[in-house]
Amino acid sequence: DEFRKVGLQMGRELSPHACRHGHATILNDAGWSMKAISEQLGHENIQTTAKYISMGLDKRRELMAGVRL
Repeated sequence: DEFRKVGLQMGRELSPHACRHGHATILNDAGWSMKAISEQLGHENIQTTAKYISMGLDKRRELMAGVRL
């Protein structure tokens, strides 16, 4: 499956859950409000959304280095 292939390129396990984190982060970086992201992800508690987007940009770049999509 595609998640597994990309995960192997990254040297880690990739899952749909990890992709949700990435999606939330992309929306945050694009300027979406926390409330809008929370609604998009279907979170009842905005604190859950905050956890989804807490990873810093440098860490995301490090994790994505070398990944070919």
